[in-house]
Amino acid sequence: MAQAVFAASSIIKEDSIFALKNIFVFFDILALVLIVLLLSHFKLNPSLAIVYGWSPLVLKEIANSGHYDSITIFLVLLSLYFLVKNKALTGSISLAAAGLAKFYPMLLLPFFIKRIKIRHLVVFALGIIGMYMPFLIWGHTGFHKVFAGLGIYSEKWAYNESLFIVVQSALDASHLQAGSDFFLSKVVTGLIFIGILFILARRKCGDPLLLIKNVLFTLVALFLLNPVGEPWYFCWAIPFLCFFPYRSLLLLSWLLIFSYLSFAHDFGVMRAGNFEIPVLNAIQYVPFFLFFIWEFVIRKRNALDYVK
Repeated sequence: MAQAVFAASSIIKEDSIFALKNIFVFFDILALVLIVLLLSHFKLNPSLAIVYGWSPLVLKEIANSGHYDSITIFLVLLSLYFLVKNKALTGSISLAAAGLAKFYPMLLLPFFIKRIKIRHLVVFALGIIGMYMPFLIWGHTGFHKVFAGLGIYSEKWAYNESLFIVVQSALDASHLQAGSDFFLSKVVTGLIFIGILFILARRKCGDPLLLIKNVLFTLVALFLLNPVGEPWYFCWAIPFLCFFPYRSLLLLSWLLIFSYLSFAHDFGVMRAGNFEIPVLNAIQYVPFFLFFIWEFVIRKRNALDYVK
C-alpha cells in the first residue's frame, strides 16, 4: 500500500518531498472527515475531532516530518466506520488495506472476528496474500527476504521505551538477562500485551462505541509495551481520543515531543542501584503515569464524563 502511494507521488512529481507530504496531509484530512462521521454516528459532538485535527504531535509527525502513518490511520478508521455501519465486507477489505500499509492493524482483527462472517475473514486473508504475492515471487525474493526488515526491527531496535525499559532494567538488575540482550524483556512485554489483547477481545461489545474504546486501549498498550517508542507511533491512538479524551493520554501526546531532544543532547540515566532509566524517558513518561494513576485509579474518571 505504501509503495502504491510512493508511486503515485512520483507520477505527480518525481523526487518531490513536497508532493509526498501533500498526499500524507490529504489522507490526514480524510481521517479527520471519518472521525467527524463516526462522532456523528455515535451522537457525540463533532467538534471533538479537534483533538486529532489540532494535535501538536499529529501536525508535527504528518505534515512536518512526513510520516506516512496518516494512510494507515485513515484505513483503520475507514474499516471501523464500515463495521459500525454493518458493512462487514468493505470493513474487512479496508482493514486488509491498512495491514498492507503497516503491520499493527492486523492486531485489531480479534475485534472484527466477532462482527464478520467466515467469508469476510477469507476476503481479508486473500487480500493480504494477494498483495504480497508479487513481492514474494519477484526475482525469487521469497518470504524470508520480504520480511527481513521486520526481523531486524524486532530483534535490534530499541528507542524511547516506556514500560519496556522498566522491564528491561528490572531484568538486568536481577541478572536475569545480559544488558545487550532484549529477548527476555520482549517475551515478558509481549506476553503482557497478548494478555491485554485477550481480555479486551473477550469483552462483550454490544455497544459499538466499546469497540472504539477497545481499539484505543489496544493501541495505547502496544505503544507503552513496545521497545520502540517513536513519537509518531502514538498518532495511531490519537483519533480514538476524540471519542474517549482521557486527559492523561492527551498529556502523553504532548510530552512525546520531548523525545526529539535526544538528537541534540545526551541527558544520561537515572540510577537506583543496578536499576536505571534514561532521564529523557523519565521526563516523558513519569508525569504521564502519575496523571494516569490519578485519572484511572484515584478519580476513576470515565472519558464520557469529559465528553459530556
